[in-house]
Amino acid sequence: GADARVEVDRKYFVEKYEEMMYMLEELTQHQAEKLQEYENSKRPNLHIRAPAGAGKTFVGLHLMLKKMQKSGGGKLLFVASNEAMAIFISKWICTRSQARDIDRVLERLHLLFVGSSDCRMCSVKIEDSVLVTSPTDAADAYEMIVVDEAHHIYSPDASAVVKALRERLEALMLMTLPKSLVLMSDISQSDGKKRLYPEDHMHEMRLEEVIRSTKRIVAGASAFQINDAMDGHASNPPKCNVPDGS
Repeated sequence: GADARVEVDRKYFVEKYEEMMYMLEELTQHQAEKLQEYENSKRPNLHIRAPAGAGKTFVGLHLMLKKMQKSGGGKLLFVASNEAMAIFISKWICTRSQARDIDRVLERLHLLFVGSSDCRMCSVKIEDSVLVTSPTDAADAYEMIVVDEAHHIYSPDASAVVKALRERLEALMLMTLPKSLVLMSDISQSDGKKRLYPEDHMHEMRLEEVIRSTKRIVAGASAFQINDAMDGHASNPPKCNVPDGS
């Protein structure tokens, strides 16, 4: 018969994989150990680097939610390369907050994301059981800034609107230096080009275990991973903490 050609949409693959991670409730032992290493380092800033499916976004959100649930703290900023992700994170925070605390928690949250043609800064609130975003000015200071998909935002080949987002973020950090900066980047999508990540007082966390996954899906993720040397060869596949046949 005729030859069939199969193409893989890497972006869709990674996005769907990350969505699975948001369903997690507890840190794995591996994640908890890595988080403890960060806390022991006493460095305020954190760069979480991991392949698709290792739960980097979940770890970043765990830190963010932990900070938000403490009373008396300042505002937090979540930075995303698209509005859908920013809204999804807001919903995730709501589902993991006590009903009586949701308004207080959301009051502390700002979102910075790429809209249809520009970057937007928004506040979040619940109106008639619906999550609503509204344009807002940046806070005078942020207790924590969390940057999702930092590998896209800090890419030298980023689109004009993503570059505008990065420039706004950088200007914001110069004016309102956060107590903590958390970057989350996906090494599965490395393209061999150096990112201009912030490095001051930064602890690097590398997650190596892909969670809640079959080995077949892990192999799919590792096929897109490039090693630190950026030489174009596939790096060692990440560990998987599930038994064979799961």
